Amino acid sequence: MHQQNVALLFNPSEPGIQETLAQFASHARGECVCLPLPVDRHLPGRVEELSIDAAVNLVADLDLASEVAALCHLMDLPVTGPTRQAQQICADRVLLKDFLAIHNLATPAGYLPRNPVENLAQEHRNFGFPVRVLARTGLRPATVARNFEELQAQVLSARCEAGEVLVERLVTGTVVSTALWRGKTVGSAEVQSSVDASGAPLEEVHIPARIPATGLRTMERLAERLAELFHAHQAMLVTSIRNEHQEEFILDIDLMPSLHRHARFGRIASAFGLSQRECARSLVGDLRSHRPVSLATRSAWMCG
Repeated sequence: MHQQNVALLFNPSEPGIQETLAQFASHARGECVCLPLPVDRHLPGRVEELSIDAAVNLVADLDLASEVAALCHLMDLPVTGPTRQAQQICADRVLLKDFLAIHNLATPAGYLPRNPVENLAQEHRNFGFPVRVLARTGLRPATVARNFEELQAQVLSARCEAGEVLVERLVTGTVVSTALWRGKTVGSAEVQSSVDASGAPLEEVHIPARIPATGLRTMERLAERLAELFHAHQAMLVTSIRNEHQEEFILDIDLMPSLHRHARFGRIASAFGLSQRECARSLVGDLRSHRPVSLATRSAWMCG
């Protein structure tokens, strides 16, 4: 019986990706032949040369992951992951806020500063402090500004690194990350963020989340509604916050969380009985249901 050649598509610049590749390949051994392939301009040629039948998209950056999914679609190559449309919405934080507002799902108030930083006061006005400063797209970590001087410095830094910037009101309360698999909740964790003496971000994850069961179930139902909206049929991580008035706000939606066993999704899933091995074999099983792609079809596409 022919074993599928499955490409593990990855971005070499992502931290910890080599360990993730080794762990995934170890679990999928016997189900398929796993071939790690970096995402670069040589990818179409490698897919042809290695007779790749299907691919697992392990790219964390949704912008790049969306491009990878589009390329696989053009090559008629079955690939894991959410739809390209869902990836594009979640990759753009402003577009995501607008999309969620249409569905009456709350996110923290925010605005997109357009002026030079020296004129930022005209836009910020009575918005208040503290605020979070986020890149509109990409994986740059959010920073917190507690006064106007910090806001100017952080907006300038974020613009230099990532382009457009989103300024968002800082909501305080209990932060919960919910891991979902196949659109259903696996489990949730409480997340506490801080910084060390050098200013580097620290994260404490408490499993299970230390909030009343009724409140937690409300947040998990919210996460499942999001999975339905985005047609998320594989791994998904939703981070939300519940404030002192018992109001829920969506902070982040990760349609392609890292499958590394020590990443947040892996830690939550394993604590609630879903192993990394089960996830890997299930993804490969999804790909097995697709018919192998004809190399002639790919050659015709590559030759135009």
